[in-house]
Amino acid sequence: MKIDPCPALSPRDHRRLAMSMLAGALATACITPAEPPSEPLPLPFVLSDYYSPDGFFGDGEKRGQLQLDKTCPGRAAGSAGDCYTITYRLGDKKFAGIFWQHPHNNWGFWPGHRVAPGAKKITFKVRGDRGGEVVSFGAGQMGMNEHNDVFKLEQKTVGLTTDWKDEEVAFNNADYQGQSGVIGAFVVSIPAPESGTAKFYLDDVRWQ
Repeated sequence: MKIDPCPALSPRDHRRLAMSMLAGALATACITPAEPPSEPLPLPFVLSDYYSPDGFFGDGEKRGQLQLDKTCPGRAAGSAGDCYTITYRLGDKKFAGIFWQHPHNNWGFWPGHRVAPGAKKITFKVRGDRGGEVVSFGAGQMGMNEHNDVFKLEQKTVGLTTDWKDEEVAFNNADYQGQSGVIGAFVVSIPAPESGTAKFYLDDVRWQ
């Protein structure tokens, strides 16, 4: 069994780590040596090139309730970046979600990427496993700690079918040029599924 040395943490867990020297050790251990990208990030860009799906919340804070795999049974034509299979099993909080963050597991303890101005929308492809799944999509991570996004896009709620569907979330002139850059560049939120489980596929997420 392959064990992830840097598992996704909830805001509560990460806050505890940040209060000790373990937080620094975790951040160091999870950094892959590489040439950092020049900033601001130019538009358009593929989300998974710069952000990772680390910020689990709601029922996602309990291991096993919300699972994300970077594989899909069949990708949408013309897609780029990572494709995700997301499975939510209903828990006590009756909702779950994931932020795509930078850096890894960033709940406001570090700045994010600076992104060039002018983004108009976030586009993506999505489909349900059985159809009828309901998922909301947005961006902007606020109210965390020292660092926060200065924007929060109005979430778009989508009812899924088993066919790939092109969707987008509009910026509507939202200003994301805060001092901390962009921390939470994308978010999915899943309400309580009537069947107890929701499974869907997400592909080709881009800032444009």
